[in-house]
Amino acid sequence: MREITSGSYWPGDVYIIRETSRGVFAKSEVLKNKDGKAVNAGPVWKSEKAPEMDSLASAPWLVDHDGDGDLDIYIGNIAGRVMLVVNEGDSKNPAFAAKATALQAGGKDIQVPGGDAGPCVADWDGDGRADLLVGAGDGSVTLFKNTAAKSAAEYAAGVTLLPTLNPNWDKSVAWQAQPSGPGARVKLCVTDWNMDGRPDLLVGDAFQRLGKPRELLVEQLKKRDELHAERDGLYKEMTPECSAERNEVIQARLGKIYEELEPLEEEQIMTGTVWLYLREPAKS
Repeated sequence: MREITSGSYWPGDVYIIRETSRGVFAKSEVLKNKDGKAVNAGPVWKSEKAPEMDSLASAPWLVDHDGDGDLDIYIGNIAGRVMLVVNEGDSKNPAFAAKATALQAGGKDIQVPGGDAGPCVADWDGDGRADLLVGAGDGSVTLFKNTAAKSAAEYAAGVTLLPTLNPNWDKSVAWQAQPSGPGARVKLCVTDWNMDGRPDLLVGDAFQRLGKPRELLVEQLKKRDELHAERDGLYKEMTPECSAERNEVIQARLGKIYEELEPLEEEQIMTGTVWLYLREPAKS
């Protein structure tokens, strides 16, 4: 029988959905580690208002990282990192480590631009070794080539496979406009779309489209711009180094800002697209 794994936004636990019969799946359940606790890329949150950035917005990918015949877990997170949870058991009796460690490439912790890492493992260059591709919050995709001569994966420093094609990736798309490229928080799938023997790339994104513009007075426009500036400043503070206490204050203030902005902004419609990138034909 097959299983589906899924991440979650908050608190970032990894879930497993087990197939009970052909095409029929049971209710999702939290995947547990060897200590009986939820598999997660980071520490347990103190509260919903005191987030742990490594635990937020988990994006799991199962892969045999160390080449021992069982599946380990890569987990992308909102901080833009990819964390490794090693399976210390075996394929029949998995025992996932109680603590995740940062996955490295080129001797440094992986960190993608715009945060929100979404890992995908596939043999991109056709050398028989599984490479790592990571989607990022800014709509870009980074390739980390697997250079290992042995079975355990070793990744080289990242190279940009797909640059940020939408310069306004963190802004809402205007009323009746179309995005110029992938939006934010891209997630990946590698597949031979056109059946030419070379892997292609599917990129799913998320973006907000603005509703019909509101007619505002001069004072309302000024208030809206002030709130935007304060909001943007607060988001810049939300880094992994930000303390839990400060995060709690920021979250509370952001909630108030969005309440005040609601009558001053166009409706924001959350949506998404899937972009197809075909490989160029191989040179003869």
